[in-house]
Amino acid sequence: MKAKKEELRELYRKMPIEEFAELHHKDLEDSAQEAIEVIREVAKERKDEINETCFEYIIETWEEMTGETDYGKLMWEHGGTYTYRLPDGREFTQYAGGHGRLKPEFQDLSQPYPIEVEYLPDNPTVSRIKGDGPNSIPSWLRTEVGYWAFFPLILLAFGVYLLWKAVSELRNQDNNKMGTME
Repeated sequence: MKAKKEELRELYRKMPIEEFAELHHKDLEDSAQEAIEVIREVAKERKDEINETCFEYIIETWEEMTGETDYGKLMWEHGGTYTYRLPDGREFTQYAGGHGRLKPEFQDLSQPYPIEVEYLPDNPTVSRIKGDGPNSIPSWLRTEVGYWAFFPLILLAFGVYLLWKAVSELRNQDNNKMGTME
């Protein structure tokens, strides 16, 4: 058993970081717990390559039909629970969810599914599954806030402009009247 663990350790150490990050649960079927330990140990060793991410697992998933559109299309929501451990040993369990169907690889989760977790070093409770969600502020504004949120701002700016123009016009008229009275 120890020899198998060392063999796995060497395999994961030599593996390119991209492949290491994309390990699939099918590779872990025979010795899932042993592989989990080895992956965590190697992830600690390779933390300089990983930056602000760590490799951990989705441990539970669900999906639910939430309704139907006016056009007869089914609406779905899904979610999952994932765990991650920081290099200093602190462990966290978080939830991620979204709209739509669950990815096929997560639908029948009989054992933990390896993932890469991104987190904020100053506040590691703020995390997400790497690649999930927006990756820039404009993308975040588009997906999370939506363009509709800018519409009131545009209306407000236009209203302020019209008010400013009206006040300026009234001042000009008052100045012109005072100039003609003298």
